[in-house]
Amino acid sequence: MKILIALGVIIGILIILLINTPSLEVSFNIDANIKVVKQEQLEKERKIKYNNTKANLRKYLAGYNSPLEGSEDRILSIGSKYRISPSLLLAIARVESSLGIHYVKNNIMGIGGADNMFGFNSMEDSIEYAAKLITTDRAYKRFQVTGSIEDLARVYCPPTAEEWIAGVTQFKAEIEEVVPDYRIN
Repeated sequence: MKILIALGVIIGILIILLINTPSLEVSFNIDANIKVVKQEQLEKERKIKYNNTKANLRKYLAGYNSPLEGSEDRILSIGSKYRISPSLLLAIARVESSLGIHYVKNNIMGIGGADNMFGFNSMEDSIEYAAKLITTDRAYKRFQVTGSIEDLARVYCPPTAEEWIAGVTQFKAEIEEVVPDYRIN
């Protein structure tokens, strides 16, 4: 008899679960739909932010008649790829080549210095090489840890570090006023 009662209770619970399963499924579907809507909203906001950043960056570069105008996607992508501020990269390019106006061999980042100037296929390749160099090369380990422009300057341009620090710091702040820092994540 006890077995029959226990069996009846189990069958009753199973019937209740079967009856309520569609509502559980609906609940899961609603939760999943909410997550999808939230993800879509976040993606939409990210695209709006990216497009605004890109437009502001284009205006900034155009204001200096920079040949980099039109390279905004690549510059932002390089920043994201190497996890480095695009405003820092552009500040270096401004110090080293007036944002690509005065350069040799597409080297707008001053890589190699006056005596050993590296050549690149494009100005954007120069930016990417510099980003990779300062974020992966062991010589820049201190900068990689601190993110300090001073630590970067000690390796990047030791002969004129003080002037370079002042220029990069000033231009980075100027760029960030017009183009808030943005990384594609």
